[in-house]
Amino acid sequence: MNKSVLLMNNLLKELASKLIAIILFVVIIVFNGYAGDEKQNRNPIAAQDSLTQLASKFYSEGNYRKTLELLALNDSTLFSSKLFYYYGMSYAALYDYQNAQEYFKKAIHVDSSNVNYHFQFGRLLLQAGFTDEAVEEFKLCFVLDSTYLPPTFQLGLLYNVQKKYPEKEIEIFSFLIRQNPNDFFSLYYLGNALIRSQFRDSGIVFIQKSIELNSRYYPSLLSFANYNYSKQEYKAALEYYQKAEAIRQHDKDIIYQIGECLRKLGAYNEALVQFKEAISIDSSNATYHAQIGYTYFLMERFDSSILAYKKAIAIDTANVQYYLNLVLGYQKIDSAKGVIEAYQQAAQAQHPEVISFVYNDLASYCFKNKLWREAAKAYKRVIELNPDNTMALYWLGYSYEQIPDKKSAILTFENYLEKTKDNNEKPGLRLHVVEHIESLKGKKN
Repeated sequence: MNKSVLLMNNLLKELASKLIAIILFVVIIVFNGYAGDEKQNRNPIAAQDSLTQLASKFYSEGNYRKTLELLALNDSTLFSSKLFYYYGMSYAALYDYQNAQEYFKKAIHVDSSNVNYHFQFGRLLLQAGFTDEAVEEFKLCFVLDSTYLPPTFQLGLLYNVQKKYPEKEIEIFSFLIRQNPNDFFSLYYLGNALIRSQFRDSGIVFIQKSIELNSRYYPSLLSFANYNYSKQEYKAALEYYQKAEAIRQHDKDIIYQIGECLRKLGAYNEALVQFKEAISIDSSNATYHAQIGYTYFLMERFDSSILAYKKAIAIDTANVQYYLNLVLGYQKIDSAKGVIEAYQQAAQAQHPEVISFVYNDLASYCFKNKLWREAAKAYKRVIELNPDNTMALYWLGYSYEQIPDKKSAILTFENYLEKTKDNNEKPGLRLHVVEHIESLKGKKN
């Protein structure tokens, strides 16, 4: 049975090959005028039409190479704009942009008023990276036939990608909507352009209209969700993020945004579920881990918060805010060692011009918790980084006093007086320091 089927298949393939050969032979006869003794009676127009029909057939079937094989079968008298067009489209489908451009130019040379030729040539130019030339072709399409909308829409999309000419986007998509008020694509892009042009409330109206026409158009749903989130309308934002996620499932960023909305609404456990799902898709995203840390912090689960922030830091060691949030976690569990280590790590990760602020926070924490030696070290580091910080000198003096290191305290307070001698902003504080120095000098070590 199998052998019979195989034999039948082979016969069918052989017949098909012979049939194609016969068709090509007939085409050759027509093109070259060979029809027995009737050569003088050949019809070039009919031959040209036959070739065009065959090219159209092969192209529509996706047989691009078959289409191009017809090039070898014709003579120079049988070319037409349609044939050039099909050759150009076939070369383009095979990513041979150089030959495709050549035949599109030939088709346009023969029929320069054909708007579709210009449109397809513009698309080819755009794919090949000739953006400016593509723009000119799309503009020419509008001049030739303003009712033919695909080139105008393509031009609008191009401007949208460039993000340079929002006013042109607004003009184009407004025109397209006037031609078709139910064009939800153009409604979205018009709304998008208006929002980027700071006309957010006007833009969102068109986004909403786009959703009304197509409730499953993902870009409109996402844009509307983002708008509501920015307006702190978290319940509405959550609804549309969830609608967007139902269309594009397992999108980690949408899942994360759902978690953010839930956290903002106080649904912490539900938010954690979303953040963890986002991490299951992309465990290398530090932001997802950090948001778990923040959510645990809000739930007063400080140990879990610390652990999550450590995971975030392991991924992104340069984010100072993660270290500072880690400081807050350690403060909540009264871990002075953890606080100091986190501050020091933050200082190492911070930009040089603001490291002194991190050390100043560390010094303040140590001072308040009577960790005098650690406070003195931190205040010294602040002064090294920012010698003009006179208040750091002031508190350094008191830190030395509490260690106790009276000699260093007196020298530091005297340094403070020297640094502030031309500063009249805090005369009362200077007087207090003078009196305090006298008091320290009167004390025995």
